[in-house]
Amino acid sequence: MNWRNPITNLRTYGSDPERVLQMARAYKKGFDLSGGAVSIKHFPGDGVDERDQHLHVTYNTLSVEEWMDTYGKIYRTLIEDGAHTVMVGHIAFPAYSRSKGVPDKEIKSATLSPELLQDLLREELGFNGMITTDATPMVGFGTDVKREHAIPLALASGCDMILFNRNYDEDLQFLRQSLKEGIVSEERLEDAVRRILGVKASLGLHKKKELVPSVDGVVGCEEHVQAAKDLADRCVTLVRDHENILPITKDKHKRIYLMPLGVPADEQIIQYFKESLEKKGFIVQVQDVRTYGFEKADQSIQDLKENFDLALFVAVERTKSNRTQVRLNFNPFIAIDSPWFSKDIPTVFVSLANPYHLIDVPYVSTFINGYSDNTYTVDAIVEKMMGNSAFKGINPVDPYCGNRWDVHLYD
Repeated sequence: MNWRNPITNLRTYGSDPERVLQMARAYKKGFDLSGGAVSIKHFPGDGVDERDQHLHVTYNTLSVEEWMDTYGKIYRTLIEDGAHTVMVGHIAFPAYSRSKGVPDKEIKSATLSPELLQDLLREELGFNGMITTDATPMVGFGTDVKREHAIPLALASGCDMILFNRNYDEDLQFLRQSLKEGIVSEERLEDAVRRILGVKASLGLHKKKELVPSVDGVVGCEEHVQAAKDLADRCVTLVRDHENILPITKDKHKRIYLMPLGVPADEQIIQYFKESLEKKGFIVQVQDVRTYGFEKADQSIQDLKENFDLALFVAVERTKSNRTQVRLNFNPFIAIDSPWFSKDIPTVFVSLANPYHLIDVPYVSTFINGYSDNTYTVDAIVEKMMGNSAFKGINPVDPYCGNRWDVHLYD
């Protein structure tokens, strides 16, 4: 829901709740066939805040009604489909907590909120399976509560399993002490154990001789390779090409200026992109911004035109934990690695990760989202740039970042 969120981004099925539900149900169906236990996460729902709960508590700021129509509908349906577990995020849901009389200063992340785990998840949504916390070493877990209280409070609030410890022996001691003090009851502890064992029993783990089957001959098999190729072909999305630069040809665009963004010039995926184009007969010169200095400051349009027929910018800005934003960060020396000359030389921008980069290069006329930085995606992009394959992808999110009029100006 928030294009600025640095965590959800490519870790979601998109911004349309119906699409998310359809894809999630299909994923669960396939995973069930494999004999595994699906966990639906991160309750009560990430992607509204623009921050990262690895660093502090984040907030789902929807109203209760809005939440029920979106996140709630998805959780409820997957629960009714038989999801075994729910992972609870270090994400608060203020509107619901307030509706239960919780004052703002006492609103906590779902991990530590009995009203979210018991009233909402258990009672209203009908979940009767196992609840697990998200990783407790994340800063968002209990920053307003001493850890000696946070660990037992998670269990007392309704979590059945603790995911990851900071110090195992210490966390265990915190839990033992809380049992002595009555903060966590024996009944709650037994209920948690019963739910954990129930999930294991439902999977028949107690009957299996081999808990983790061998993947030899499975991962990377021809069937999976073909599936990856097909997915790449169907997913790569042409966001816009308003100057009709595509398709590129060896006659018109033989000499290519390739600028990597977010990764060094020798990154494997950049080199693969270069080699793929060279195999098609193009001459590709990868720019290494690490070597750029004052000698590039007076780079002239005439020199660029004399040496290149096409500029190709390839962004690989990957999301990861503890990263507060996923934006294009150009060279601080007058942004010499940016497409500043896009109106003088035909320019194509390709993102192999974050699909929201158009906000930072709104003046680029041709923009492609690949979503994944793997070789199958690069192969598909090259074929589509050359016109050998049609663009079939449909935007799963809004690449115009809130349908901003100023980004649409260049359409």
